[in-house]
Amino acid sequence: MIVVETVLREIFTQLPQATIDSKQYPIRFSWGSQKDCNLHIASIKSTNKYPLIWLVQGIEEGDFANHKVERNIRLLIAKNSQIPTSTNPPVWDSEFENVLNPLLKNVITALTKSGVTTIIGSTYKIERRANYSETDDKKTYTIDNWNVIVFEAKVRFEEKADGTPLCINTIRF
Repeated sequence: MIVVETVLREIFTQLPQATIDSKQYPIRFSWGSQKDCNLHIASIKSTNKYPLIWLVQGIEEGDFANHKVERNIRLLIAKNSQIPTSTNPPVWDSEFENVLNPLLKNVITALTKSGVTTIIGSTYKIERRANYSETDDKKTYTIDNWNVIVFEAKVRFEEKADGTPLCINTIRF
């Protein structure tokens, strides 16, 4: 049986570390609701909570006969904002160019080269958002101030005909 979260976790373990201020940081991956995200961030005691790839909850469409699952995935590729009072140009030049855009490129590479996932139609949507937070008119839901690339795509996840997982390719970035 295909479990999207498990497959993505295994694929994203291959992502190269991000370089931030000449230091290497592992990429964190998790999933769930906004409440889950806040609990996840609050539970990490170390200072290197980021970069983070967060899979927003979603609905899957399975096909048992063809051993596949398709899902519209929404990933928040996030980094805590080092300059939360800055406007877009400085944020773009530092945090997007140096960390988030290269990480997005690696996520797309991972999804297209894993051997178990396919971006359907080779199409996706992205939105870059500086100083991102989830809010409504009354409350802010995100506990950290982020710079984010929102990645959306319809992805096919496949397994062997006998229902066992396919081997994930070694991905070259």
